[in-house]
Amino acid sequence: MATGIYLYGSGFTTNSTVYFNGSPFAATYYSTTELFVSIPAAYINAGTPSVYVLSSGVPSNTLSVTVTGSGTGGALSLTSLSPASVGVNSGSFTLYLFGSGFTQGQLVSFGNTFYVGNVKASSIKIKHPLYYNDQASGGSNYVQWLNPGTATATPSITTNSDGSTTTTCTYSGNGFVTNPTCQPSGYNLRVFPTRVNGVRQMGMNGVDASMQRTFPIYERMSLETTFNAYNLFNHQVLGGVNSNPTDPNFGRVFGDGWPNSSGRWLSIQGRLRF
Repeated sequence: MATGIYLYGSGFTTNSTVYFNGSPFAATYYSTTELFVSIPAAYINAGTPSVYVLSSGVPSNTLSVTVTGSGTGGALSLTSLSPASVGVNSGSFTLYLFGSGFTQGQLVSFGNTFYVGNVKASSIKIKHPLYYNDQASGGSNYVQWLNPGTATATPSITTNSDGSTTTTCTYSGNGFVTNPTCQPSGYNLRVFPTRVNGVRQMGMNGVDASMQRTFPIYERMSLETTFNAYNLFNHQVLGGVNSNPTDPNFGRVFGDGWPNSSGRWLSIQGRLRF
């Protein structure tokens, strides 16, 4: 468990180091006025630890952070937002959330629109794809390629005075929202990325081989033979993953991809020349 701290000021560089209670920590550089640092739980004790930035050997002024002894023990807690207000039709904006207990891929609800936090390949990509054989129970074989996560969405439908209904969803856990009732409508702004760095369909992995030889038979008569091997090493290439979060098979692969969709196969050809 670690606590993230945003630092705002001026004169920050890509080589800036943040000192928290005397211990140095590498900072994430956003701009000359903003840094981010992650402090491991082992360095956070009750009190008012000092914080300053060292850039090119020059220290900044020192501020302090109040750490209370009655923390939430890792529970999720939201303490403040920035900015606290925005104008109507003012365009898109970046909202910073401050608190404790946040994790990678944290889910954030804004009004009736469901948002997901920063998504990286490490949070949804399975290191080794899992192969399942459900044919014995009447199902089919498949490969689990993505991790849908443990997010749950519970809808609550309210009837309005004009007879229309309003659906409000509450969320818990981390991952994809698979409940069809809680998917964004056509007029909602959906910020989940269409691509996640590091998550791609399996690439091509095939080797073909061919061997040819000519056998003399009589005078100008000869036999030309060719031996072909396709997908010589019998590598399997998985097809595309089901990317529909409302489908029960979301994150699964049910077929092979090109070019090795049929495993290794051989062919022999012969041609008589005279």
